[in-house]
Amino acid sequence: MRTASRRCRAITVGKIPGRDRKNPNRGCPHGLPRGLDMGVLVTPVIISGRYHRAMKMHWRDIDRRLEPGTWERLRLSVSERSVAGFAVSVCRPSCIRLSIGEMPVLWARVSEDYYGYEVLRARAAESRGIVPPIPFKVADQIAAQGPDSALRAWARHFAQALAESPNSPLSNGEWSLHAGVDRRGHSALSVQDIAGTLMHQSREYVDWDHVDVRPFPLRAMSPDDSGRVKAWRKLARRDELPPVLLYWISGLVASVVLDGHDRLLAAHLEGKPIRALTLGRFYETSREAEEQQTIWNAVGMAFEHTDTKENQHQGNRRFGADKANRILLDAFTPYRMQAPTMATNLDGGYAHWMTEVRSEAAHQGSDVDGLVDETTSSPVS
Repeated sequence: MRTASRRCRAITVGKIPGRDRKNPNRGCPHGLPRGLDMGVLVTPVIISGRYHRAMKMHWRDIDRRLEPGTWERLRLSVSERSVAGFAVSVCRPSCIRLSIGEMPVLWARVSEDYYGYEVLRARAAESRGIVPPIPFKVADQIAAQGPDSALRAWARHFAQALAESPNSPLSNGEWSLHAGVDRRGHSALSVQDIAGTLMHQSREYVDWDHVDVRPFPLRAMSPDDSGRVKAWRKLARRDELPPVLLYWISGLVASVVLDGHDRLLAAHLEGKPIRALTLGRFYETSREAEEQQTIWNAVGMAFEHTDTKENQHQGNRRFGADKANRILLDAFTPYRMQAPTMATNLDGGYAHWMTEVRSEAAHQGSDVDGLVDETTSSPVS
């Protein structure tokens, strides 16, 4: 996980420029196809009771790398928001703090052997208010679009909600909302994944040795018989639940649930999986130009070789256009990579972190073994 000064410096790949009406591909990176769906959102945000200048966000849909026409993610280019409402802070020794505004919601401390980490989550039953609750009318309207189109529509819905929220993780830089849960590429939380997510405790030790950590809830689950849970269960039976919104935290090697706690519970009670959209920092990387040229030349030579009379007479398998296109698509399409989560240095350092942990642990009646190091006599920021 990368750290920055108090005012976070975002990893910036580059803004998405506007298209020229006469030449829609002009100025667009990587030769974007004609008719590409793009959007721009400018919204004022209230943080700590006062207006900040409008945040700007450019978004565009991105297909799977080697499957043109199959939607994979929504790319977000954010500017004019230097400070996120949902913040990740760090301090030595190996301490992580998640907060919404001035309110801490989770503390973690990585073990010295790096086999896992101790976690303390602030107890709360109410919504964290990171995005507004989804109206059921909106859920019905988007579900009517069909499964494939619905996921893309939900990505746009959450992108706008995050852009307008003072409690959003969004800040300057490149982001994506991608269809998936973890590094394994799973597009949904399975029944087992949901059960594992619901098993997280407010105070626990997480072992990440050869194990994928299930997403962390940021609040206690609602009662099974609550109104919204009952309503979501009806949609779960029809396989029309909106996806859960996750946020990848590289320092935890896990995601946290930004929105969808009641939907997770509804899916669990109905024994259904649930799709997920994961927010995270994002960048693209391409092959070196020299390597691309080598591949281009090799494909051309292969075409010439298969077109000779000798090879045709011998019945050799032709190097056709489909195979050539697949090779060139792989060579010239950028790789999409998940960037490390940006974090700020925690004001007050370890002394402040330790004070918060002791206070919350006492409130919950929990121990602080493994979280607080009694041998650390002086705070280190």
